[in-house]
Amino acid sequence: MTSRAAARLRGAAAAAFAAAGALAAGCAAHLTTPGPQPTGQPTTSPSGVPSGIPTASASATPQACGSPANANIYVAMSFGIAPANSQYGALFGFGAVDSQGNVPAVAAPIEGVVGNVVQFVNLDDYDSNSLTLRSAAGFPNATSFPPVPYSFPAADYSVLNTVIGNAGWSTGLILPSPSTDPPCYSQAFTLSTAGTYYFGDVLYYNAGVSSPRGVVVVTSAATERGRHSIARRPRR
Repeated sequence: MTSRAAARLRGAAAAAFAAAGALAAGCAAHLTTPGPQPTGQPTTSPSGVPSGIPTASASATPQACGSPANANIYVAMSFGIAPANSQYGALFGFGAVDSQGNVPAVAAPIEGVVGNVVQFVNLDDYDSNSLTLRSAAGFPNATSFPPVPYSFPAADYSVLNTVIGNAGWSTGLILPSPSTDPPCYSQAFTLSTAGTYYFGDVLYYNAGVSSPRGVVVVTSAATERGRHSIARRPRR
């Protein structure tokens, strides 16, 4: 992607965020072409960040930015991904990038099959006062989202595990995207067992019932529904 094309895409994404209001982008931001990896991000800081945000422990530090690992599924983390209700409960701030590199405007379950590789990517930009760190940490053996306040184990503030399942796992604290491509990726995770796995953002989950949270739904290959099943939404 040329620098001119990247700048044009970032500008379009920023305009979409400004027009949509506090939490929702008015349309899916097309952040790369071609391929599934997002390689751009809004140039404005996400608005509507919850107040009273808990902070990481003093010993926790942001992870070094990873690179795309040719994953099957890239999960965007952004306050521009609007909250939505689902059969699993309220979701917010996480969405699977589609086959064209589009980031959804509305949160939805992350669907995959056993053997898929997943990476999370922080598409939020730098806040004017602080770094917009993001994370995804699993709730071990959860059958629903735990009530707030929830005490995340200290290990969740750092990289934990490389498998998404019933055991604890976490991206650690992922730095926001720089003003130039590429954005900041987590380590790669493998989906090893069919099941439903709930997760939340260690810094923002306790901010309220609509705080950043998501769910990974893993099926066997025999019941695969397609990893790009999230429908693209028309521009508004």
